[in-house]
Amino acid sequence: MVKKGKHRKKPPYDGVLNKTKWSFLTSLSAVLGDFINLMFLAHLGTAAITGVAATAIINFFFVSVDKNGLKAVTGRLVGQSTSEELANLPSYLQQVKEEAKENRGMVLVQHITYNSLFSSLLLGLLVGVLAIAFPREILELGGAERAVAVYAAPYFQIIMGCVVFTAIANSLTSTLNGLKETKSVTIAATSVFFVQITLGYLAVNVLDFGLKGVACANVAAIVMQVVILARMLHKKGFSNRLVKLRPDCHFQWGTCKEAWPLIFERLSFQACVAVFWHVLQSHGTEVMASYRIANQITLIPLAFFIGLYPVITPYVSQYYGNKEYRSIRSFTTTILLVGTLCCGIVLMGTYFIGPWVTTQLFTDDKSLLEMTKMWLLFLVFTHVSNTALQIVTYSLKAVGSKNIILISSLASNGAWGVSLYLWGSTGNLMLISSLQVVATIVKMAILCWYFYSRRWEPRDVF
Repeated sequence: MVKKGKHRKKPPYDGVLNKTKWSFLTSLSAVLGDFINLMFLAHLGTAAITGVAATAIINFFFVSVDKNGLKAVTGRLVGQSTSEELANLPSYLQQVKEEAKENRGMVLVQHITYNSLFSSLLLGLLVGVLAIAFPREILELGGAERAVAVYAAPYFQIIMGCVVFTAIANSLTSTLNGLKETKSVTIAATSVFFVQITLGYLAVNVLDFGLKGVACANVAAIVMQVVILARMLHKKGFSNRLVKLRPDCHFQWGTCKEAWPLIFERLSFQACVAVFWHVLQSHGTEVMASYRIANQITLIPLAFFIGLYPVITPYVSQYYGNKEYRSIRSFTTTILLVGTLCCGIVLMGTYFIGPWVTTQLFTDDKSLLEMTKMWLLFLVFTHVSNTALQIVTYSLKAVGSKNIILISSLASNGAWGVSLYLWGSTGNLMLISSLQVVATIVKMAILCWYFYSRRWEPRDVF
């Protein structure tokens, strides 16, 4: 029996709550920022709410490629680079590891970060140019009606035209999260929140700039976030002398190959969401507006669980780098059970207080209020099932299991998308909406089977 205080191994989930606390504040800041922006613009009518929602749909596609695809890979690699053994690294990083004579972990982290920034710049500039040149066409492609697309085009041009700053912020955030520096990320996020709401309030209520003013406030806040995050990384000891500051083609190609199944998974999901939102608009602007309001209300308590996801990657990837596969299983199971249960309990509260929040902050229209209440109950089931799915998905991403994520997406998102296409405009609205929950459960079943059958572990373990 091991004596108390001597050689006691910490549980695999030790420290997670502390990291999640900071990550929760980060996600809460982002959610509250969107929530308050929606409040600022609510008095402009449903067209403004729908225009912001349409821009969010397009932005989701960018996030799918950048944050959920490329940054998911680089974040995992940063986490592995913090391990002692530096095991299971991909071939395109093995040469970097071998060439580093000392402080290999820091050399790898910097190499990953600088190349991640390079890809962010290219992607952000490409998307920004397209957004500035074709705002109305892109919004209509995302499902917005022509009148809404014309109205929201200036807002879209500013938000998506400056998306390169968001890409850079995502890259720096990914590295800091991989280093478990969640407190630093939170400091930057909360600073952005206060700048965003201050400038947004001035732009809408004082200067009467409307949608353009909110867009400019958001961009200014993100630029400040980039500056703060860069300063945080500089304090971590980043030095140009440790790595050669030029693009590594092997790294870029390797991360793209690893990221494309993850990108496809998110893009196929967002494509289904875009079709679903288009279905909502076909039932009237009030349906779309009520769904948007209900979603914003549920996202506030959900922020805690969204904040849990970035914490999963550094822990699991570090265990993977140290070949501690049993810790990965124990960690994921604990987070899955506790996280899903707590999510269900917390979100049920939104169903009861949501109508009051809607009346106080958004609208007192009775028909809109009733539809919002209906969506609140639907979103409770949607977000709880998605929380469980994301916990398993992030663990599998952190061990590089990309193909099973692709296969599960083909099965679930494919069936969901076909169903929306065939019956979306003619079927019962709530029945069609429930297909999202069904697709999530199907995907969850596939990923859980793969994870708990240990098919993600290297063959030399058995």
